[in-house]
Amino acid sequence: TYRIASKGWGKKQGFRPRWLRAILAANRQHARLHGHALVLRVKATEPQLTSWQTRQCGKKTPSQCRKDNERENYNWEKHLMLAEYLNSPQKFSHVMMLDADAAFIRQDHDTVGMITKLLDKQGKDLFLTDEDWLKYGEGRINGGLIVARNSDFTKKLFQDTFDAHVSGPVPVKQWRIGVRGVVCSSNEQICLNDLWKGGRGEIFSDHTMMAGGTKWNHGAESGGFDDPKVEILHFMGGSKGTAGEVLCDGSRDVTGEGPAGYGCKK
Repeated sequence: TYRIASKGWGKKQGFRPRWLRAILAANRQHARLHGHALVLRVKATEPQLTSWQTRQCGKKTPSQCRKDNERENYNWEKHLMLAEYLNSPQKFSHVMMLDADAAFIRQDHDTVGMITKLLDKQGKDLFLTDEDWLKYGEGRINGGLIVARNSDFTKKLFQDTFDAHVSGPVPVKQWRIGVRGVVCSSNEQICLNDLWKGGRGEIFSDHTMMAGGTKWNHGAESGGFDDPKVEILHFMGGSKGTAGEVLCDGSRDVTGEGPAGYGCKK
């Protein structure tokens, strides 16, 4: 839930925009109802800029360089967060990372529990979703939803991916999970897709399951709120501004607080 340069995610003071508050309230309600811990990371880890990004910026000012790399670095923070909670002394059984523009819309049952049961059933450590609601999106990972079972593989994986980001165009010779020479100098979603499609076999793909985004991580630009098969609605891009209307003013209020609550009040 970082405030970015465009200010579309909120200004330095005052309420967050209604679209974001509605999503946060819906997710808080889901966690309350089903007994999950919910953590918001609202400030990025410092330093944000890697040494290779600073070099690439050349004569740009530090503030401009930071702004130019802000979106990618905020996305990479997701993998750092996963690594930190998977390696936490609190020993969480599973850790779920969900983009702040994605909302649980089925409060009548435990979506997180359903996902962890799928992992157990298939004997996998990592749950990812594709973008199969798009014409050519089937099989392409969307990085906005990741569920990791706490295992030796996932503990190492997200340390590896973040280290690869820090290393940038220089490949990390030996990853903890066993792959060699992988470069992740773009965004975290491309890094995961490269691992998934890069023939890593038992090193990555055999630990990972890919589920359909139509059900588990549905792009809100194509609707989905009133589809009983959709569990999570993802308000990406231009659909963000519709989240308040959909989650608060639609066929049901999924925030649990009504029109005067934190999420829905105008």
